[in-house]
Amino acid sequence: MDVRSFGYLVLLSIFAAGCAKSGSKTEEITTSFETVKCQSAEAIPTEFIVQWEDGTFSVEKSESPEKFKQEFVLPRENDIKLVQINQKVRQLGRISQQNIFIEQSNQYGLEQIEADAVWSQGFRGQNIIVGVVDSRVDVNHRQLRDQIAINTRDIPNNGIDDDGNGVVDDTYGAQFFSSAVAGSQLNDHGTHVAGIIAADPNSGSISGTAPESKIVPSAFLDSSGAGTLGDAILAMQYAASRGARVINASWGGNGCADTLAGALSQLSRQGILMVVAAGNSGLDVDVYDFFPASFDLSNQITVAASDSINLMPAWSNNGYKKVHLTAPGVNIFSTGKNNSYLSMDGTSMAAPFVAGAAASLWSARPQASAGQIKQALLSGVDVISGRNSKTLTRGRLNLRKSLDELRRIAP
Repeated sequence: MDVRSFGYLVLLSIFAAGCAKSGSKTEEITTSFETVKCQSAEAIPTEFIVQWEDGTFSVEKSESPEKFKQEFVLPRENDIKLVQINQKVRQLGRISQQNIFIEQSNQYGLEQIEADAVWSQGFRGQNIIVGVVDSRVDVNHRQLRDQIAINTRDIPNNGIDDDGNGVVDDTYGAQFFSSAVAGSQLNDHGTHVAGIIAADPNSGSISGTAPESKIVPSAFLDSSGAGTLGDAILAMQYAASRGARVINASWGGNGCADTLAGALSQLSRQGILMVVAAGNSGLDVDVYDFFPASFDLSNQITVAASDSINLMPAWSNNGYKKVHLTAPGVNIFSTGKNNSYLSMDGTSMAAPFVAGAAASLWSARPQASAGQIKQALLSGVDVISGRNSKTLTRGRLNLRKSLDELRRIAP
């Protein structure tokens, strides 16, 4: 073999080694493409969630997973940490009574958790922002319009990203809707959740759990209650960018969720408290994966539902390890779209009681960490004889006792 032939073989070997390395990196970050879980009925095979090495996320589109791998991932593999096929998720609340007159309001949940005992001490969620990552919130509802955290750097309805945050016209919150969902029309769910957290009692006859907190509406669920995991991640990151200390996630799904785990871990590291609904299928999420409820992150609280006599309904998901406590979630009266009011059932309703409670606690101890707020909420539950809920604490939210606990651990 002459020198030129030997040199050619060396170059060929180097090139082949480089290609093998490149291919292996692409295969590594797209490994979920091949799993049954990520190709389930919840998968959207033309949409892909990209977790970038710089900590950001994006949702991209292609004709097929293989084409996306070759044409998008391979040229950018050094900048990408993980890629996942997008998945569908759904809201976790359902209407129990509609078209209810305001005089019929019944807020037994606030009485159960002794919210008034905390409000009377001046702790009503003031200066705390809660992200409502859900369907669109009716920001014109009489009891919500003064509760919205306004983005003053944005000029409304001019079609321009005035503050350069990547979102156009987000004065009153933002919307993240991919082509895989039906549209951005109002439904009651997000508005109902927002009312449980922050309804203004000075503008109507009901009250939120943290009636002086502000909410950032960050919509990704469509008018039917469906959404995608990719849009949820973008919506959560937006809420965090707007200063939310608590994010409420009253939705969930099956399928693969590696990118969601990465997103929630990042928010947890930022000191944000994630409050998530356990789900409404009567399942043990310690055994049967349901996301985000089945994650076990340091700054996450997973909430099951309880009723007016402190029983967990049969439809509420549960788990002695990963579900932390119960909160009122049956026949919950709150705000609806177009200045309406209605009752809804679901762990979707239980989670915002805890999110609002966290906001009220933070207004009492603004210097407290998310971990301390979580500890206070879990340590302050009511454990009621004969009502042994299948949760980590065996108890139901009690805001008054949680404030006592917070004073002890964050004096």
